[in-house]
Amino acid sequence: MQLIDSHCHLNFAPYQKDRAEVILRAQKQNMGLIIVGTNYQTSQEAVRIAQEHENIWAAIGLHPIHLAQDLEEKDSFDKQEYKFTTKAEKFDKRRYFELARQVKVVAIGESGLDYFHLKNYCGKDLTETEYVALQKETLYEILGFSREVKKPLIFHCRDSYDDLLELLAEFDHNGTGVEEKVRGVVHCFTGNLEQAEKILTQGLYLGFTGIITFPNAQALQAVVKHVPLNRILIETDAPYLAPQPKRGQRNEPLYVQYVASKIAELKNISLTEVYAQTTKNATALFNL
Repeated sequence: MQLIDSHCHLNFAPYQKDRAEVILRAQKQNMGLIIVGTNYQTSQEAVRIAQEHENIWAAIGLHPIHLAQDLEEKDSFDKQEYKFTTKAEKFDKRRYFELARQVKVVAIGESGLDYFHLKNYCGKDLTETEYVALQKETLYEILGFSREVKKPLIFHCRDSYDDLLELLAEFDHNGTGVEEKVRGVVHCFTGNLEQAEKILTQGLYLGFTGIITFPNAQALQAVVKHVPLNRILIETDAPYLAPQPKRGQRNEPLYVQYVASKIAELKNISLTEVYAQTTKNATALFNL
């Protein structure tokens, strides 16, 4: 493989009509893909797609937004609107364990903490405090699950880096006094340099998306310059976060090339080196 998009959602509705064509465009560039689930249904779909294609793998997980009831998420790509409403799914370890045993499942996630949605949270089933507590409790359970099934974790973390680091430090010792680092990646990293350094100290990778190509992303670009290349994964988070040349369009795995190109520019290194090292990183983390 020449290049790996370590985080995309080809299991989502925007690809329902032309998923095969999107995959073919990536395959023509000798790409590998990790398709990431966000609840049980999309995790099942990620596994199904991965099992039907070479060099495509799946991650299974429960995104924190899906813990709430009736949160509505809307996005528009190419002037077409897509939306869904959350249904307060609980993490069912038994069902996810059966999925984790499936061929082509290489990671758990995306799961984590998301405080961005708190400002839009109407408290239909939980208070804001209860919602935060539920996110932490669920993530702690999923951390244990990922360790049990021996697969790395893809962390979703939005406006919550400090709480994530605190929870990881607590989990690493697991009440035994013996430190055991969690394996994984903080996907779509948008935090500051101090937070990045603390995450790296935890032994985790950082995933960067098309956000680093945006003109107003100077602070994040400075972080990219600082983070060692051997600790970076590149991703699209497609269909979201299309890179600057494709802003407003539906994102797709092929566009991860723009992320790699920006990293090469920021670090003043060759694109070939970025391709090779980030592919090596993803291969090592996910045991591809």
